Amino acid sequence: MKQLVVTPSFPFSTHTFVTREIASTVSAGHAVTVLAPTSGDAEGQVLADRLGVKLEEVIYLDAAACPVFSTSLKRYGRSIRKSAMRGHYGRLLAERRKTFFTRLLRMPRIREVEQIHAHFMGWAFEVALPLGQLLNVPVTLTVHNVDLPSRAIDELLYLQRYAARIVLVSQAYHRIWAERTGTSDRLAIVPNGIELAEFAAGSDAPPGAARLNIISISRLVPGKRIGDVLYALANLRDQSIDFSYVSIGEGAERTALEQLAARLGLTDRVTFLGAMPHAAVVKALCASDILLHPSEWESFGIVVAEAMAANVAVIAARSPGPGEIVQHGVTGFLYEPGDVETLSVHLKRLAADPELRKQFGELGRVRVLNQFSWAAHMSQMLELWRDTISAVGGGNDPTDRQSASLGSL
Repeated sequence: MKQLVVTPSFPFSTHTFVTREIASTVSAGHAVTVLAPTSGDAEGQVLADRLGVKLEEVIYLDAAACPVFSTSLKRYGRSIRKSAMRGHYGRLLAERRKTFFTRLLRMPRIREVEQIHAHFMGWAFEVALPLGQLLNVPVTLTVHNVDLPSRAIDELLYLQRYAARIVLVSQAYHRIWAERTGTSDRLAIVPNGIELAEFAAGSDAPPGAARLNIISISRLVPGKRIGDVLYALANLRDQSIDFSYVSIGEGAERTALEQLAARLGLTDRVTFLGAMPHAAVVKALCASDILLHPSEWESFGIVVAEAMAANVAVIAARSPGPGEIVQHGVTGFLYEPGDVETLSVHLKRLAADPELRKQFGELGRVRVLNQFSWAAHMSQMLELWRDTISAVGGGNDPTDRQSASLGSL
């Protein structure tokens, strides 16, 4: 299989699953070219190097050269929405798109593609779909976006009409999409996967250590609700339980959260570490006893699954992804987003019961092994890609595909 992966940034440190999926596809004997508008960041480059992803196989093209429907809908209104549903781009966009796709079709690596896979709604999807039509190859899409419930239904219908398969990373996302469009046609559920070998099992703290190590790994933005954690920690301190808490991640709320920690008298127990390299994040997670994940909305919740892989007990808000990963009372605790009182109750119970923490950690790792392993994820994705290629009779002569495509622009 000769695959083109379209993604909004590569290699990017917070999109490790994209880099890992590309590396695994290459390891399975397939050729992969990446198309992206930006070059990611230094930490993403470190992971790409470690996994053996060759950046000479990446094509970087300016995103502004190809406007997308999500922007066009806001700018041009109802007439463009209607044309989007019919698969046309509208007169206002046609010339720029023709130039963009003509440039792509002149590239030998693009003309040889047999299958296209794109990550994240927006630019990547809306480049991948017309390119797939021009090349007469199947396009599959993975939806990671947390804003799925607020996306325009016209956009969802357009994607569902022209994609060979749309991959949703949780059952909840599959249900939301199907309910909004009225059909589950072409939808597939493939959860994100965890490479268990990357996560050591359990805390580095010596047996019987008095201080409890608590962690959150999250962007510091309103929807992540890290403030809820601080209030729960203040309640825990009042129970005379010794603990330390670290928050890994950066965001606009950091200063406000640091001020809140000071007002609650937690400065000697709470540390905001900011963004950290992936290896350092893994090390910190594996040295922890409890992960607190209060986010009100997650499409999957990769951090929750990673904590379980590391034998770390989890308390998570019941949002779409974590609500499926964590089995309440078996592999961790769940609570309704924003319910600080229940979060505090669960935290006090886990803090006081090391045997329960151990049970949650051990059963959590088993659950990740059985349900969310990286091997299982890649097996499902490779099978899905093979099926879509077979369904359209992949392997047509690329020269014939190109000449037909340019004539249709």
